[in-house]
Amino acid sequence: MSSKNDQDQETATTNRIRALGGSDVTFVIQKPLFKTDVIPGHNCLSIPLNQIQQSFLTPEESERLKSGGNEKNVQIWK
Repeated sequence: MSSKNDQDQETATTNRIRALGGSDVTFVIQKPLFKTDVIPGHNCLSIPLNQIQQSFLTPEESERLKSGGNEKNVQIWK
């Protein structure tokens, strides 16, 4: 069961994502952030597969990864 503080944090995060133009907000993982997750030039957030709470890929994206077709660059933030 999540606490009131956890719910407030989740609402604040969702609101911030939407304010930045995001949509279809999905909880994927809760994890401590490491230095490499927040270095501006690193452009990477590690998401261990065994810790993913809910899938966030479209069926097309999932199939592309399964088939090894990673020829397309994906940029999350602009």
